[in-house]
Amino acid sequence: MSVRMLSSPNLPRRRVTLAAVSAGAVHTIAWMEHHGIQAIPILPDHRLAAPVHSHADMLLHHFGEHLLISAVREKATTQQLTKEGFVLLPPRLRLGEQYPHDVRLNALRLGNLLVGKLSALDPALVEECQWQGIRMMDCAQGYARCACVVLTEKAVITADPSLERVLKHAGVDVLRIRPGFVSLPGYSYGFLGGCCGLIGPDTLLCAGDLKSHPDGEIIRDFAAAHGVEILCTPEPTLTDIGGILPLLEES
Repeated sequence: MSVRMLSSPNLPRRRVTLAAVSAGAVHTIAWMEHHGIQAIPILPDHRLAAPVHSHADMLLHHFGEHLLISAVREKATTQQLTKEGFVLLPPRLRLGEQYPHDVRLNALRLGNLLVGKLSALDPALVEECQWQGIRMMDCAQGYARCACVVLTEKAVITADPSLERVLKHAGVDVLRIRPGFVSLPGYSYGFLGGCCGLIGPDTLLCAGDLKSHPDGEIIRDFAAAHGVEILCTPEPTLTDIGGILPLLEES
């Protein structure tokens, strides 16, 4: 089977074959591998707070194709990524436990648009956006990536009002949901975007049962209206695992 890198981050055009995900997300990794998706497990980085220290959306930012900005220090993981052909660009700023030092790479990419708390982002990420001509839009939410469920380049789900405003201004169809109802041990709750990721152009995988969210049916209907089916791993509760970052797809 021949594979290729995703040309547009977060948005596969074919079935995903490789994705980065927290090493702690054992049920999600098992589900992925059972369905033919290889996982690159992201191991804990103790510069980050314990609840999020292995979250892919905190430690990696995919620019599309071969380029990743990577704060991952675990040698086995960086070797696996480079073996797959990815070029790892290091961040300029050191990660830290406290906000905003933990959100240096936590920005949302939708095609040629990047949304995030621009003042908190790593200069390497900002400069790469400028070099590539990617439009950048500021928002109040520092955890922009994990606060959004990406369905398509023009369809997103979020509980955050600042992201809703910015994305609608950019022409994105946004479903605003109630915050909470997502487990993230150590915090009051996590983000729905941190539960999931696209594993194909029309398939979203969630860590946990979407029925546990009071807006579950609305979420499923909104996704279906944009041509996306939602699959769930067997756990009864939605869990923020730091997202599922698709990297390779069938060619």
